[in-house]
Amino acid sequence: MTKQLLLSLIVMISSLGLTAQVVVNSDITANTTWTNNNIYLLQGGCLYVRNSATLTIEPGTLIKGDAAALIVLRGSKIIAEGTPERPIVFTSSKPAGQRNPGDWGGLLLMGKAPINVPGGETTVEGGCSEALYGGTDPNDNSGTLRYVRIEFAGIPFQPNNELNSLTLGGVGAGTVIEHVQTSYGGDDAFEWFGGTVNGKWLVTYRTVDDMFDTDFGYSGKNQWLLGISDPAIADVSGSNGFESDNDGQGTSNEPKTNAHFSNVTILGPMQPGGPAINSNFKRALHIRRCSFQDIFNSAFTGFPVGLKLESTCTIDGFTTSGDVEFKNNILAGMTTNIEPADAAVQTQFNNLGNSTLAAVEDLALTNPFDFGGNPGFRPDAGSPLLGGADFSSPTLQDAFFTATAYRGAFGNTDWTDCWTEWDPINADYEGGSINYGLNPGITFTVNGGTVTFTGSTQGAVAYAWDFGDGTVSGNENPVHTYTAAGPFVVTLTVTSARGCTATATKTVDGVVATNEIEGLRGLKVFPNPFHSGTSVEFSLKNQMMLDVQLVDVTGRVVSLATQEFNAGMNRLEIDGSSLSAGVYFLRLVSAEGQTTVRLSVLR
Repeated sequence: MTKQLLLSLIVMISSLGLTAQVVVNSDITANTTWTNNNIYLLQGGCLYVRNSATLTIEPGTLIKGDAAALIVLRGSKIIAEGTPERPIVFTSSKPAGQRNPGDWGGLLLMGKAPINVPGGETTVEGGCSEALYGGTDPNDNSGTLRYVRIEFAGIPFQPNNELNSLTLGGVGAGTVIEHVQTSYGGDDAFEWFGGTVNGKWLVTYRTVDDMFDTDFGYSGKNQWLLGISDPAIADVSGSNGFESDNDGQGTSNEPKTNAHFSNVTILGPMQPGGPAINSNFKRALHIRRCSFQDIFNSAFTGFPVGLKLESTCTIDGFTTSGDVEFKNNILAGMTTNIEPADAAVQTQFNNLGNSTLAAVEDLALTNPFDFGGNPGFRPDAGSPLLGGADFSSPTLQDAFFTATAYRGAFGNTDWTDCWTEWDPINADYEGGSINYGLNPGITFTVNGGTVTFTGSTQGAVAYAWDFGDGTVSGNENPVHTYTAAGPFVVTLTVTSARGCTATATKTVDGVVATNEIEGLRGLKVFPNPFHSGTSVEFSLKNQMMLDVQLVDVTGRVVSLATQEFNAGMNRLEIDGSSLSAGVYFLRLVSAEGQTTVRLSVLR
């Protein structure tokens, strides 16, 4: 292809508004930036970031995998910092509707933090022979993953030798991992092979094997984790919420696998009204092979077995030494709550503030299984998750953890809003760059004291106006009457179906105070606020005809009457029994002007 033809092709792509595709089929050996105006296609098996290079990925960048894996070797870094509106997405190269677990290899970070393998380093499982991990630096830094999605990754080369969606081998505590979602992984979602890296706001959705797998001496800290099963998808090896091993043989090698978790919500395959589950689903938590695990203030639902402790040293760690801390947790809707059925295990389970519930619904989550839209994971009023958290354990006194009153991953805020994706199989990635942002604007026209606002915003499904005078509206394009001249700072907050929000403000000036009715004096309302009714008194200098208008905050006239009033004192009775709670305005309108008073209805 000639340079002129190539240039013409680039110009054509630009003029058509298409995103260029960049094929990555060789190692990254120097500092490199992937920009969000390109789509990056990974090909060629194991692709390494090596030679102490840093790969920087812009917010909103789309990376597609085609039977390849991206491995960040020891000493190199990945800086992938997305935003809620512009997450960085690693996904399948296949078109919408044809994507499946294991379409590509996944993302692997190799670090220099301690592991418990003899010799202190080893090659990660999965077939990428240069992916060595382990070392002596617990604060090693492999980069940043923030607002990142990893979809359809994880290739099982052979049993117990697989690539995961996100593999963390000997990754150190200098690395940042926050707001990361894995979906439809072909093996485990998150697997830590030793290391000390910490994490917050992690989501795993419909992975084939285990949600959170800890091995080889992993000892990091994690808070706010969500795991969701697909009832039909499970691995022949047995799929669990948590799986923990000290190593594959169950030795007592040091450092011990002893990770620390708080505020976890695991939604297992047995869902209310759901289908029969895959028989390979096993346990919400399987702590075994001489590993220790600390889990606090969390909720686990819908597995054949809730908590299974296996191996003598793990069980002793729970019942005797305190090396396994499982405190203030809830198991809901399990067929069997605890294994082994041992009196000492059950007694310790109860003594540590744990409890069981018969059904998943007993947790009273908002709408956790609505994956056709935007599911909600917050606890409703009356949920046992709204209280009961306890951060008094010395483990949780670490500055990493934030104390909460609630248990599970959510309080009043759903941190999965906006950046996550609940239907990645059918997600439209043809446009390339990921941008869920809203762009609200405020326009208005003023007619005396009445202002007509327009806030229509593409992609918005909810509107919240603050008119700057203490009144609000949920209308898209409200009409509002001011009782003073202003100026007023008006704020509009819009929300999309994904839960993304954006705000615009504008100063409204030029509001003209309407002419007062000449000769009207002493306007009083009592009581105000009121419940069922209130009285309005005023005096007139002359007899006159007045329109009596009751208007809500959107400008809608709720009631209208025309009446002749006498000179002197007059009294009106306002019946509010049929009115909803809120702010209203009573207008008295004559041919020459109007007078407005604000009313508040209580319920």
